[in-house]
Amino acid sequence: MLPLAKVSNLTVYEKTYKGALVDLGSKSGEFSLTLWYTSSTSTIPALAEVSFSYGDIDEQYTGKVASNAKLLLEKMQSMPTWPQPNGITKTAWVYAYQPGFCQ
Repeated sequence: MLPLAKVSNLTVYEKTYKGALVDLGSKSGEFSLTLWYTSSTSTIPALAEVSFSYGDIDEQYTGKVASNAKLLLEKMQSMPTWPQPNGITKTAWVYAYQPGFCQ
């Protein structure tokens, strides 16, 4: 059995901010802002992610709620100054942090 190893020998310090709500019709969605830092003393994040989610324990979503959630995502993706719709995932960022880690 091989011992566990840190991916890219990287320790990530994560801060997540939650609580901002968006009205999707008969349901609310919640925004999250996740910031990753490469040191515990960093004040500038190495990676940032904004997401939103909405849920129903019975999974009963109206067409309006689903449509509004889709519209919100499209509007977020079309913002000209900060989103990177084709950006890499957090997982891909970690594996790319130290080139050759998985070679």
